[in-house]
Amino acid sequence: MPAGQDGAYSTNQMQVNESKKTKELPSLKLGDIMSFEQFMVGAGSGLVRVCIGFPFDQVKIYVQAHRSKGIGVTTAVRTIFQSDGFMGFYIGSAPSFYFSTLQMSLNFGFKSLAEKLMNRNRVLEDAPFTRTFVAGMAGGFMHGLTVCPVDHIRVQQVVHNIPNLTATLRNPQVTRHLFHGLSATVLRDMPGMGFFFSTFAVGSKYLQEELKLNYFYSSLIAG
Repeated sequence: MPAGQDGAYSTNQMQVNESKKTKELPSLKLGDIMSFEQFMVGAGSGLVRVCIGFPFDQVKIYVQAHRSKGIGVTTAVRTIFQSDGFMGFYIGSAPSFYFSTLQMSLNFGFKSLAEKLMNRNRVLEDAPFTRTFVAGMAGGFMHGLTVCPVDHIRVQQVVHNIPNLTATLRNPQVTRHLFHGLSATVLRDMPGMGFFFSTFAVGSKYLQEELKLNYFYSSLIAG
């Protein structure tokens, strides 16, 4: 074969090989990367988190708001209960119920999205722990983006004794600073969620494979 033809053949063969590599990746479809189930799972976890965790946060905020008076946890719990009964621990919970659902939905959903994109493009293929950590950081970014204004509203309601969400949002002093502290919140939530998802994955896998626990109990303990 002449030298020129040999060179042309080699070039054509390289193009064919590159074409084959490209075809190894399936066409990108929205349904392949967007796991709407994970968005729903995240929404459910957000609701449960508020139901269980909000009273504890309510006491914490009350103690912080009255720090100058030296009020402790026990006094805070007794004061809230005597003033408003059991539902006093859920005063101001409306925005948390609304937005915690959104926060965790975006958190789980975008974590799943990032992980699927990395799997599809074989990113960190040999480092599953790191890949889950990076995907968790993507979810953590979305979580921080939504949690910042909600935390601000809750603190303002307790500090200024604003009765409901509508009255709070009508206060220009509150709405003007909704995203105050966003950078710190995102910098906290990105690595935090990265560690959460990656250690959860490792822990649940260990409990299922080594201790033979079913998925529910292994996930409960790992979480």
